[in-house]
Amino acid sequence: VEHVIREENFLAAYEILELFCEFILVRVPIIETQ
Repeated sequence: VEHVIREENFLAAYEILELFCEFILVRVPIIETQ
């Protein structure tokens, strides 16, 4: 059971990381143009 919970947490963290990377990729060009 612990292994499953750990895997779910890993997937959740990975999704957050992916969203964070997308956010940065969208923001960087905006910051550079200002």
